[in-house]
Amino acid sequence: YYLSLLNETDAGLQDALVAFGVILNAAPNSAPSLERLPKATLRLEHVARSCMGVALCLSRQNDFDNAVRWLDQLNITDELPENVEKQLFSRRMIVFAQGDRWNNAEAMVRRTRVMGEDGKPTPLSVADARLVSILALRALRAPDFRENFRGLVQGLAQQGLADLITRGELGQIVDLVQQFGTLPLGDAGFVNAYVRGMLSYDQARAFHRAEEKDDAGPASTPKVINAYRDAAGLFDAALTADDARQFDAEPARVM
Repeated sequence: YYLSLLNETDAGLQDALVAFGVILNAAPNSAPSLERLPKATLRLEHVARSCMGVALCLSRQNDFDNAVRWLDQLNITDELPENVEKQLFSRRMIVFAQGDRWNNAEAMVRRTRVMGEDGKPTPLSVADARLVSILALRALRAPDFRENFRGLVQGLAQQGLADLITRGELGQIVDLVQQFGTLPLGDAGFVNAYVRGMLSYDQARAFHRAEEKDDAGPASTPKVINAYRDAAGLFDAALTADDARQFDAEPARVM
């Protein structure tokens, strides 16, 4: 599966399915089927992981309906190994993104971000938030992207980045924006202004170090002063954004 993914080819996928079939009670030299799967064995980690592998291989073959069926089977399994259960969100996101099932992806993200005791949604884990961001940002840049999904996918990208901000993962934000740019984030909102502000501040710090011997002291050259002003303007826009109240610690960092 991973060789197929990295090399952008279907080669080897059928062999992978047959190999998984050995574990999943398939007929000899055949791909596995849910009808022959002994459901009680899914409590065993290697069996449950094989089911995820089948789903991912099927998604690479554009058989998204059956890929989702295999993941659904894991979702309804009692006593599913904890390590497998933790990976179900990411595997479903990958299948949904590859199949352009962005409505399903958005609904799953919304369900996963359950309300906490403070009445605010719990942010995704760092790994899941990064995955959501990457899948959405990559889709927005794809030449065959379906424009009717733009608002939905942009929202997923912003949600993933917002949860990374909430988790305090500023380095992750900078890394993703350097890879994908800020264009997919839209033109307004806290996340947009905050991310642009961070990049602008980093640029101002670089100017400060390059232009002046002591970058620990106040800026003195017009170029550096203007760079800091640009960053301050973007942070001010973040503080006054309509959705700034959705974030707690971040506005305090900005100030």
